[in-house]
Amino acid sequence: MTAILSESEPQSTQIRISVKSDEAGLCRRSFISPMHPSPSNTISIKYRPTLDVPDSLIFLTRTKSKRTQASEYIALELRDRRIVAHWNIGGETRKVTNTHTINYITPSDRVTWYHIDLDR
Repeated sequence: MTAILSESEPQSTQIRISVKSDEAGLCRRSFISPMHPSPSNTISIKYRPTLDVPDSLIFLTRTKSKRTQASEYIALELRDRRIVAHWNIGGETRKVTNTHTINYITPSDRVTWYHIDLDR
């Protein structure tokens, strides 16, 4: 086990993560996305909703705005028990809502997850 940990340490130090709390004291985690400009994006996430969180941000990646270019972003959220994708990649802001209802999964069911695939 020690050998595995010592091998993974150099790799884990290369991942830039920021952890901080907001005004309400909730912990937030962020990292620099390895995404780069391309004509398409594929995002794949396994998700398990918690019982008392009906709406939540699942994923957000965005670029920093530059002097001549506005910030671009792709976001996934759970809203009213449905997955909603938002994006603005240099044009107008768009949004699409999945019609499938996301239901709570009991903690005793450890193998059931929702698999979310977003292809642009």
